[in-house]
Amino acid sequence: MAPPAPVPAAFRRFVIATSLVAGAILVATLAWFVLLVAVGANASLAQWALTALLGLTSFVILRNLLLFDWRGQRVALAPDEALVFVALVALPLPLVTLFAVPAMAVFQRLTRRGWLRGAANVSNLLIASGVAVATFAVASALGAPPLLAAGVAIPAYTLTTLLIVSTFFGLIEDANPVTVFRERFALPYFFNLALGLSLGLATVALWSYHPAATLLLAPLTFLLRDHTRLMAKTDREARVRARIAESNGRLVGETDLAVIAARTMATAAEIFQAGHVELKLVGHDGEAARAWQRDFHGGFERALPMLSADLPGRDAPALGSLRVWRSRETHQKYDADDAALLQVLANETGALVGTARALRALEAPHDTRTDNV
Repeated sequence: MAPPAPVPAAFRRFVIATSLVAGAILVATLAWFVLLVAVGANASLAQWALTALLGLTSFVILRNLLLFDWRGQRVALAPDEALVFVALVALPLPLVTLFAVPAMAVFQRLTRRGWLRGAANVSNLLIASGVAVATFAVASALGAPPLLAAGVAIPAYTLTTLLIVSTFFGLIEDANPVTVFRERFALPYFFNLALGLSLGLATVALWSYHPAATLLLAPLTFLLRDHTRLMAKTDREARVRARIAESNGRLVGETDLAVIAARTMATAAEIFQAGHVELKLVGHDGEAARAWQRDFHGGFERALPMLSADLPGRDAPALGSLRVWRSRETHQKYDADDAALLQVLANETGALVGTARALRALEAPHDTRTDNV
């Protein structure tokens, strides 16, 4: 019997790291609950109500992340820093570390994350919140007023969160975590930091004026969201069109339909974060129908959101179809912008297929050979 294949070193490190972090959840939670019991009498009914409100808002934010492409990077905006800012200023410190834990745990369950990954995400939240609390306490002990202490704690909170995520990615991909952070998370760090600090400070300032004044944040938040989405949409459309043009430029004169299909599927997976891509061509002038499909990172499920676009022909019905499924890891839905961009890619692919068939007909007008499916 052949010996079992060795487990990759990167995978071993990932399992060890996530197991240790998951185990730290119990220790950290018990420690903070002990502190909570010790100072619980100091928390007023209003503070408990605020804790519940912040926890509910945290869950709403997790379910409605603002995701967009900016300068070639995928950015996720979630103003949880604003919630931590408010909690640091208004709540007993143990409650700061605990208010978002139930929301995060429920979110992991609803998105069907594995127990290891879900435990790691909850642990990440606990650790980052603990760093924020420690930073706030040190700044306060040095004489900083609460707003300034919170302003110092939030960068530490965000940096800790993203450094832990970068470490996990580095373990999975056997890469330097610092490189992962610089390439993937440096831009989101500054986006989240700016958004969280500004919203947190605005919330505290409006509440200090009058609690009802915080309602003014609702329209401002929606305007900010719409403005950000508009900028991201414009930037993404320009970059996607440039990416499609670059990819198709390499296929000019290509007559092998399999090469065109492979390039198209790779481009679609990159643009649409697809876990699965399918390209189908109908039969043409004696050629049998052909189909290609490929799974990409993260995998997919048939029940996940799917987009489809027809490949237009010049003087005939559609040449085929291009379909993409979201990666299982994204938990996002496609929208009208995605559908429009997929049609752009399908149009370009249809033109390439038509040109390839025309060139094949010119090169071998009497060749009756057909491609194998």
